Amino acid sequence: MRRRMKSGSQVRITSSGVAFFLLLAYVVSLLVYLAVLAHSRLPSPISLVASLGPSPYGVSLGPVSLGYLSIVLVALLGVASWPRKLRDRHLPSRSVAASAVLVGMLIGSVFSIASSVPVVHTAQDSEQGFTLAVDYGATTVSLGQNFTAQYVLTDNSYSLTTPSYFFGGQFSMVFNNSAGKQVVAFRSHIDFSTPNGPQYVQLQPGEVWRATLGWNGTVYPSNGTSYAVPPGSYKLISYAVIQDGNASLYVFLHPSDISVTFT
Repeated sequence: MRRRMKSGSQVRITSSGVAFFLLLAYVVSLLVYLAVLAHSRLPSPISLVASLGPSPYGVSLGPVSLGYLSIVLVALLGVASWPRKLRDRHLPSRSVAASAVLVGMLIGSVFSIASSVPVVHTAQDSEQGFTLAVDYGATTVSLGQNFTAQYVLTDNSYSLTTPSYFFGGQFSMVFNNSAGKQVVAFRSHIDFSTPNGPQYVQLQPGEVWRATLGWNGTVYPSNGTSYAVPPGSYKLISYAVIQDGNASLYVFLHPSDISVTFT
């Protein structure tokens, strides 16, 4: 004699149920991703998914932008999750909803981790036993967010001990607009070791000096006001200078220029 299973113990998995699960998971992942970006003030390179502020790769929704990829996925999953027949219309169980939320949180965390680890590019130049490397990430940023570059100067083979008179060095970050006019410049002094007291400077192979410089598109004139530059493409010109009049040392390092776009 066969026993009939109770209707409450039957498990039905429909195509619309799977689509609804994926839709809910994706929406939760977007919310987690945007929340982490806003809280940690991280850049948002995955603009096709979602980003903070306006984006050329999505639709602005106030303080955030929903990427074109997300719009297409949400639309497709929304259509697929709609039941084809009225008899298929049912609310998902609590376990299904909870699983979708957990999956969404996991996906959102992966998005956030990917945003916090940007791809690093390098431009460099070598001259007279020195190498200047400029490390940078995404070259398209929103106005108000920093484009940041790390300047790394390495002494490969130059040795020198000289009085500090007429001796100096600096990193320079200079931005020009599309017309070639200088918009803003930042500089950082290169501090060399002085093992024999403040009157002497020493350079030895293997020494490394670093400085991190950045710009968010804001200009501060001498009158105390400030303004944001227009969106567009700007050219970053980077260089390092080491000069010593006592030893006729003059090193000028100029890596390749970098095109930066502010949106």
